[in-house]
This record gives sequence, C-alpha cells and structure tokens, in this order.
Amino acid sequence: MWRPGKDELAHDAQGRRREAAIQAMFLLYVHLHILPKEKAKKKAGQEAKPQSVRNVLGGVRRAHKRQQIKMVDCVLVGQLVDGMCRRFVKLFGPEALQPHRKEPLPYSVFFDMLAMHKCAGIMVGGRIMAHDHIFWVSFFAAMCVSRQTGYRKAEVGVPTGDVFGRCHLSRASVAWRIGGEVIADPSPAQLRALKEGDVALIHSPPMKNDQYGDKYGVYPSYLSYYPEDDSAAYRLAQIELCFPVRGAHRRETPLFCAEVGAAMTHSQLDNTLRALLLRVLQDENEAAKYSWHSFRIALACGALKVMGNNPETRATIQAICRWATVESLKVYARLEATTADIVKEASRVDFSSVLVANAQLPDDFPPIDNDLKWAGLSAHKPHHFNDLQKDGEDVQ
Repeated sequence: MWRPGKDELAHDAQGRRREAAIQAMFLLYVHLHILPKEKAKKKAGQEAKPQSVRNVLGGVRRAHKRQQIKMVDCVLVGQLVDGMCRRFVKLFGPEALQPHRKEPLPYSVFFDMLAMHKCAGIMVGGRIMAHDHIFWVSFFAAMCVSRQTGYRKAEVGVPTGDVFGRCHLSRASVAWRIGGEVIADPSPAQLRALKEGDVALIHSPPMKNDQYGDKYGVYPSYLSYYPEDDSAAYRLAQIELCFPVRGAHRRETPLFCAEVGAAMTHSQLDNTLRALLLRVLQDENEAAKYSWHSFRIALACGALKVMGNNPETRATIQAICRWATVESLKVYARLEATTADIVKEASRVDFSSVLVANAQLPDDFPPIDNDLKWAGLSAHKPHHFNDLQKDGEDVQ
C-alpha cells in the first residue's frame, strides 16, 4: 500500500502529484479501452464519449470516498477531458457529442396506444391482449397516471428482481374525493357513482429526488375523473372495480400488478411499452425515440404550452412534476385540486418539436515506484495525444 495517510499526504507535495498523475494515466487507459454502449456505434468504430470515460474515474473516486479516503483533486483530468472532447468533435462532428434524450410522447401516439386495450386477442410483447386481465388493466392505468403525474418508471414499478415493499405505490397510495368528501377506502358502489368533478388523490412514493418521501409524499397529485380512456382517475377506478381490495390489505397490495398481488417490474414496463410503440408506429427508429420518461417530458412540455412561460408558471410546472427546486417547493405547498384541470389539458397537448440530438501531459510525472501496471501506461500514450497536447496549450 503506497498511499500515505491523509495527514501525511497533506504535507507531501510529491505524493499528491503522484496520485494526480495516476488518475490522469488511468483516464487515458480507460479512453483507449472503453467502448460505446450502442451496438451500431461499436460496429462503426466510434469511440465512447469523453464524459463516459470521465464517469469511470468518477466511480473510482466514489469508491474511495465510501472508504473515507478523499483522493486529491486533479486539474489535469479536466484538461484531458477537454482535449478528448475537441478530438471527438473533430472526428465525429458536434452532433455526436450532443445528448440524445427521449422525446415527449405525442398525444396522438398515446391515444392510439390506449386504443390497443380494446383489441382483444392480439399478441403484444409476448402477451395476449385482454381488456379484463390485471396486467393490461394495470399497464394502461400506469401509462395514464405517468402521463398526468410525471411519474418515472421507478415510481410506478418495482426493480426487476426486487420485491414489493412499503416504499412502492400501493392501493393505499390512492384516495378519492367524491362529492367533496375524501374517502381512503371507497366501496364499489361509491366508485361506480364517480362523476366529473370528482378527483383521485395519489400520494407519491419515495423517488430519486425525495428518497425518504418527506418532500413530496405529503402532497398528493390531483387527477380529475372523467369517463374517457385517457383519464388516469378513470383507469384507477377500473383497477379498484375489477380487482377490489379493501381495508388493511390495501397497504400490502401493489397499485399496478402483473399478476394478482405481484407488482409490475421495470422490465415488464419497458418491454410492453416498446412493443406497443412498435405496434402503433411500425418503425423501429421512431419507437426508439420514446421511453417511459417520455410521459414525464410530455407533461412538462404540455403544461408549459398550456400555462405559458414565465417564472410563476415555470415554478408551478416544476411543482407538478416534483422537481427539487426552492421555487417548486414553495408552490407545492399551495397546490390545490384546481391543478387537476391543468394536468388534464396538458396531458392532451400534442408536439411537433424535437430535440437535436486538451490537455497537457507534463513530462516530469512523479515516479510510479514499483507499480509496473501504471508505469507501463506512461510508455503507451494514445497515438493522438500530441494533438491533444497541442490543442490544449491554452487551457488553464
């Protein structure tokens, strides 16, 4: 173990430079060996993006941090990544470096997907469509809920291989405001009597920007009931009526089920969504533009179009989508059921816009001692590194 203790390293300039050099050489090693994730890019000989290279080193630094070891900061790493970015743009063009994010799902496509629920007997994603099977009742309800709440896949499903627990959406996550009265456990008669003006209140589970559920879990999302296929409240009522669960069992029952009592998994959500998109769009490339996150993007874009673009409305939209900003939290505390009408209108908006999808390595690296693996790297700089060095001379 060559690395001295934290206090000793603080007074060892040579040791700090040495650790920085190791990080820089590791970055170059990863740059030479990492491959892009996409199969098409691998076949085309394209390199992994520089940020992907940097992320590997970031993972190493986090692993050390978990062991209470703070690695030294390395300005050279940033310079190297800058040089890699310049080279990447020269070789593959700036469009290759631009992020390829998913598009908002157009309402027309969403509506056509919902219509598939009535096509009994067809095969979709290896399953036979049946309008009264719990899988399909749950899946289309999950689609509508995500469209009108902005829920991510992680919020509506359970990680594949994981088990359902108290951190996931359950029947108890949904309450109803029927005739002005909030009812946590409505009877079938009350659900059959739902009418326009009634509202489903759904409390969010813990999520990536609210891991303990103490920011957003106490503020429900309001879903207007109207007896149409794209109504999230209507779809939730169908789950309740077709597969009733009452009393204490509601807390132990997943809201969206693949089978009775078995929560829908992330892989089931992904695979079924993709199969439906292919059925509707009949084009692999078009279907690849969308994922479960497209529902969340569509809600935000639709609300922006409905409400306009100014600081107050942006904060309200951030609150509806549960983005962790000071402004959105302020608005969230005063959201009311009136937002259900905004959500209904926003979820029906269609879209036509789409997203367009140097360093200087010093010669006097500190010695690497007997660590032959890292020492060997210094003799195998990338063949293009001189270009990076030349391009990066102006980097401070």
